[in-house]
Amino acid sequence: MQLVLIVVGVLLALVLGWMAYCFVKLGFPERLGLLFGGLASIDKIVDQSAARYGDTTLIELETPLKWKVPAGKVRAAQEQEWSAVRVQQTVALIAGALKKFAKPQMGDRVIIYKENAFDLFLFASATIRIGGIATPVNGKLASESFGQYVTYLGAKVIITDLATLGRLVKDGVKLQGVEFVIVSDAGTDGQDGIPTELAQLPAGPRVLSLQWMLAQPVEPAQAVERGLDDPLYIVHTSGTTGFPKGVILLARGLTQSLKATLMFNLVGRKDLAYFCVPFNHQVTNLYIFTTLALGTRVIMSSEFKAERVLETLSRRRASIYFGFPITYAQLVVEDLTKYDLNAMRIWGTTADASHEVHQRPLIQKGSFCSNWASRCRAPCSWTGWARARWASPRCCASPGRGRSSSGGAWVVRSPSSGPRSGWWTRTGSRCRMASRGASPSRGLACSAVTGMPTTSCCPPLRTAGGSPGTSSSASPMESSSIWTARWMSSATSRGSATPS
Repeated sequence: MQLVLIVVGVLLALVLGWMAYCFVKLGFPERLGLLFGGLASIDKIVDQSAARYGDTTLIELETPLKWKVPAGKVRAAQEQEWSAVRVQQTVALIAGALKKFAKPQMGDRVIIYKENAFDLFLFASATIRIGGIATPVNGKLASESFGQYVTYLGAKVIITDLATLGRLVKDGVKLQGVEFVIVSDAGTDGQDGIPTELAQLPAGPRVLSLQWMLAQPVEPAQAVERGLDDPLYIVHTSGTTGFPKGVILLARGLTQSLKATLMFNLVGRKDLAYFCVPFNHQVTNLYIFTTLALGTRVIMSSEFKAERVLETLSRRRASIYFGFPITYAQLVVEDLTKYDLNAMRIWGTTADASHEVHQRPLIQKGSFCSNWASRCRAPCSWTGWARARWASPRCCASPGRGRSSSGGAWVVRSPSSGPRSGWWTRTGSRCRMASRGASPSRGLACSAVTGMPTTSCCPPLRTAGGSPGTSSSASPMESSSIWTARWMSSATSRGSATPS
């Protein structure tokens, strides 16, 4: 009897020890401590993070920013490493410069329209700090559409870069109602802060160099009090259903989204994450705030290159990857056997579930708790509630009940337009595609890519014998183009395939 009790005690101790290990490994102590220990509202996270983590590096940039804060004004050890204090001091200094020169009033919209980079987050946070409404815009939005969006918002201040401003001037865009245009990467040599790099500047607003502004005597701005019902952001829709529309995000909803992200994302301070994302997107901003709140170290990339991503994940032993669906479509066609991804715990993405087929080969890389890999999807609605799903490499359900799904790479060679390539996903009978160079946050109907009708341009599925089958309908481009693609295996869920 005594022996039985000893065996039971040992087994119970092992089980409890394993549960405690998992509890710590999944970051519950840190996350629960934040949730029940006075997490600040989202507009104060930058200050709270600096007080908690000090000079600890939280963010690494693969590519340095194209502008610099004058030496001695912020604490910075390495150009591409950002500590919590450096983020806070930079945001406060930019906010002070905006307050001194552009003088935005409480509730004024400040548009941030530039190339994809981490500084979109810095500019947005600086705007919120002095009472403005941060309005990040995808830098790939067409000039004409941007001009309409400026009028639609009634913005008085625009933060941009030389390349983007030069394009706006070249395209003759009128910035109606705008009083200040601040150029992030312009030099400091121009008289009264006027950039000298461009031959022509937009008529109307005063154009200033940000680096010149920061070089002047500027006091770092203290954060103004923001109510829970105050608007902090205006983000825009993708534009797939018409002209992009502004969406107002209040402090209350954003703070709740932050709490939900901390609650449901199984991440701890010992994880190393890799983000490859559009920095104007609200999901990206939410996860940067999560990084600052939790103190997790993150590598951030502003330009996606599949080989570089996989090489970095392998070399740095990263445990988390977060990227938009189109990045998975590109990662999956690489030779994954070349990379050591055993440290991976979470493959994260956002948006629709039809891209699950592209995640499956990656989910088999990495493990947690006896070769169980974790796949989590980030929020796909403005509420920001995260949805996590544990999956074994042996049991991955396909997206959509009763539908088949497949995906792969495509290349179209046409005498008239030359070669084009990209990545595709088929769910049921619907085919969606994206071409190389397309915005990471937007997929394209295949008719928009190839000129072929949606019903006839999907590449054929792999047959049981392992070779691509023949298309069920003739393509109008069949005589002038050839499909050549690296195919992924088709995955079929329970039930019959149903047209979308």
